[in-house]
Amino acid sequence: GLVTVMCGDGTNDVGALKHADVGVAIISNAPEVKPEKKAVQEKQNMKTTILQQLEQGKRDRKSQVAERQKLLEEKLRELQAEEDTLVKLGDASIASPFTSKYSSVKCICNIIRQGRCTLVTTLQMFKILALNALNIAY
Repeated sequence: GLVTVMCGDGTNDVGALKHADVGVAIISNAPEVKPEKKAVQEKQNMKTTILQQLEQGKRDRKSQVAERQKLLEEKLRELQAEEDTLVKLGDASIASPFTSKYSSVKCICNIIRQGRCTLVTTLQMFKILALNALNIAY
């Protein structure tokens, strides 16, 4: 019973990630903080309002509106630049059952811990089931 654990970014190790007992895809250059759903929703709402204001600014021909339109276009570019930094999963995440968003191998310790906890929980459930069956039989 030996178990193989493979970590890789998917550039040239997709085959090894597929054939390993436990494969972990490590995404390189991933952001440290995962964006929350509320923040993503707020950015999307802000983007739609900016687009609406841009359309309204195109209808008006005043000089103040032109300045405001430039400001809104800058904000829109900033929002689009932030969206480009989101994690994009590659071949490694398809080849392996586990994906780590951080570019370190510390995630292996978490996988081993979770595996041990799952094993202990499963054994305890079988023991309880056996004891209940004996209790009901007598």
